[in-house]
Amino acid sequence: MCTPPDNDLGYPYRADFVENTVAEKTYQLFSWAVFKVSCPDPQEYSEWTDRGRTRVSHDEFASYLRWAFERAGNAPKIANVSKLIPQADGWRLEAHTATTSANFGPYDGVVVSGPGGARPNPLTHAEGFYNGVNFWQSTKRIEGTLHRNPTGTIVVYGGGGTAAAILGWFARSGFEGYQIQSLTSQAMLYTRGNNFFERRLFTDADAWNRLSPSSRRAFVNRLNRGVVWDTMADQISRLERLSLAEGRVTRVERQRIGPAGSRERGLEVYFDAEKGPASISANLVIDATGFDEWWFRSLLPDDWRDKLEPTNKVERDRLRDGIQQDLSFGPGWTLPRLHVPMLADLVGPGTTNLLSLGDLADRILASYMLAPGGHA
Repeated sequence: MCTPPDNDLGYPYRADFVENTVAEKTYQLFSWAVFKVSCPDPQEYSEWTDRGRTRVSHDEFASYLRWAFERAGNAPKIANVSKLIPQADGWRLEAHTATTSANFGPYDGVVVSGPGGARPNPLTHAEGFYNGVNFWQSTKRIEGTLHRNPTGTIVVYGGGGTAAAILGWFARSGFEGYQIQSLTSQAMLYTRGNNFFERRLFTDADAWNRLSPSSRRAFVNRLNRGVVWDTMADQISRLERLSLAEGRVTRVERQRIGPAGSRERGLEVYFDAEKGPASISANLVIDATGFDEWWFRSLLPDDWRDKLEPTNKVERDRLRDGIQQDLSFGPGWTLPRLHVPMLADLVGPGTTNLLSLGDLADRILASYMLAPGGHA
């Protein structure tokens, strides 16, 4: 996992939120350090510290989140929300569980989080083609495919954290010797470390606000796009036959491979390179170009769903630039309060990722807790 685990649920533990004791109590009850100390193995925290406070797996961080939820006495309701319904008293949610459908609410506000689904592709269900979502759901199947065809070519296109995580999986899973082609808009994997000057922007709001909007967006893009953590770069460097190529993929097509009359089919990846159009034949292709951060549009009423069509860039940019300090849409938004941290890159550097979960929670909750009669 790229996020340092001590960037936990309360980080950066702002002492100025509501009252000074909130940060202290949050650390005492729900911090990563307390989680490690409370583990059955009494040496687990000291061993993690002695090893240099190393990155942890997604499973281990998920265990921490489950522990915190249970400790807080919260029981998450597992359901698929299919519709956000605006009413005079706030939002109502139409949702479906494994056995029933129901409406929930009213709610003064709704937070939509997460990167959304993978961008649609006509080959999403084609043999040998995966995206940044179903790749992780299909690793056993992919392992079988690669073991049956160790001489095939793997193509991963996209240059951000999703592509890096997938390349890291190949390195960790015993496929270091396979032919892998990485296609990105820049034929280089840039790394980012963990230095004081970057971390300061997550904890010093004044320093962040002194940056111009373009500088803020450039900083967030550097965190999330086209760069990988140094620990992940070390894993990727173990791929013995990894090639980096510069190009923007235009399409992927099924094709027949093997001798004449063969019924075996593969994939052809077409891309625009500096010297002109080119293509690569592959047995396995992963589209790691990213996700739809406006995914929640499908939950909104028809008029707003139309306003936020991908082609309506002016409306999208206007709403995004007007996001408030509580991460909700501002001027021009006519529905109940909707908090959209994945779009709030101008408000703070930790809103679009897991690097400042405490600040994200402070921003949203303060707008309800500090308002006269406010409630969530």
